[in-house]
Amino acid sequence: MIQGVADASFRFLDIGAGYPGSIHNARVLRLSNLHREIEQGNWLKGPTKQIFGSEIRPLLVGDSAYPLSVWLMKPFKQTRMLSERQLRFNRALSQARVVIEPTESCKGGGGAFTTEPPIGHYPKKLEMEKKKKL
Repeated sequence: MIQGVADASFRFLDIGAGYPGSIHNARVLRLSNLHREIEQGNWLKGPTKQIFGSEIRPLLVGDSAYPLSVWLMKPFKQTRMLSERQLRFNRALSQARVVIEPTESCKGGGGAFTTEPPIGHYPKKLEMEKKKKL
């Protein structure tokens, strides 16, 4: 299994390999040097962006297999009870992840992230609400 992080220019910023295919994506992340570096504050330090008066640091965007954290965004769990805003957020997040999906499928699967959050890819009202929760 391969876990990779790419930016919006399709450049890989981190790659982790050598995990058995049966291991869950969230566990691969937890065991990775990437996770350790982020938790120790050595990764995702900047550049930051001021949005509605809040300083926003870089974020990883992952799929629903990963745990939500202050540095990893994931979609809302798909249920019939999702609001229209939550559905729009999920679509925007999915579009941000499209950056790395083609490269991931060429490499045999595994975890994949992008450092580009979906800021500006969904309505401003929803953007403000997400930033308030940060």
